[in-house]
Amino acid sequence: MQHVTAKALTALLLRHGAEQNDILHQVQRDESHEEFVRVRTMIGKTMGGA
Repeated sequence: MQHVTAKALTALLLRHGAEQNDILHQVQRDESHEEFVRVRTMIGKTMGGA
């Protein structure tokens, strides 16, 4: 992978992770515990978790 491409991909993954973290905190603050767990599980799957 070209250095410029790798840097762009890394930046994208960091932004994506930060956005997911932000929305997860919002759900934890504003929604039920069950909804928080559901969203956390969904986000975990998008990050490659089981």
